Amino acid sequence: MRGTIIWGGILIVLGGLFLLDNLGLLPVRAWELFWPLVLIGLGAWTLLGVMRRNAKREVSVAEVPLRGAARARVRVQHGAGVLRAHAGAKPGMLASGSFTGGLTPDVRLDGDLLVADLRPDIESVRFLSPWNWGSGGAYDWDLALADTIPLELSFETGASESHLDLSALRLSRLSVKTGASSTSLIMPAHPVGTCPVRIEGGAASIEADVPDGTEAFVRSESGLAESHVDQARFLPVPGGHQTAGYAAASDRLEIKVSMGLGSFKLS
Repeated sequence: MRGTIIWGGILIVLGGLFLLDNLGLLPVRAWELFWPLVLIGLGAWTLLGVMRRNAKREVSVAEVPLRGAARARVRVQHGAGVLRAHAGAKPGMLASGSFTGGLTPDVRLDGDLLVADLRPDIESVRFLSPWNWGSGGAYDWDLALADTIPLELSFETGASESHLDLSALRLSRLSVKTGASSTSLIMPAHPVGTCPVRIEGGAASIEADVPDGTEAFVRSESGLAESHVDQARFLPVPGGHQTAGYAAASDRLEIKVSMGLGSFKLS
């Protein structure tokens, strides 16, 4: 709300300057003042945000019931801030946790499949404010997911810091799409069947770990990004790298990585 008022005030001042310019009442052209005033406004807005960053933010506790579903497809949309995702949802819940900035769930039951979209209560002014990014920002989430049913799970993150410990989840599919971010990812230790894992990163730093005893194949397609795969564990094969027992495993990870800038590390 306060950010909206600030920008409203800036627009009123700029509009007044252009009106005075059109009436010939300004000693200089309004355009000569426009960008300096915009920069001053942005600077003042940023300083105000930094001073307010340590103020107490509203944290909501929310739950998404399983509703008797035998499996679920979950999409997590998270912009600026910190996202922590892991197993351990409360009994009978698909998801539970604490959500700075609020949670807006969109949930429907399709037979035995529960489809859930989880996203913040987004206000564009807060989302675009740099002081809302990183730890202590507007959208700090601690998200616990059900480990009792198979999940198709996707994460879409922006200017964020993500810690995704999926080791105890039963995943049949995983997608991670991220922008200018830092992501640490622990893969599921017990995937369901051949579990496709798709990782897409922009100007991102992504560190992924496959738990010991989990079989995996990885193919990396990187532009200007630095890519490192632990070749002591993942053996070179045509088209990528894989663990020694991948071919014979019935439950395994099939990982495809597409990176623009930044770095990707798999161990």
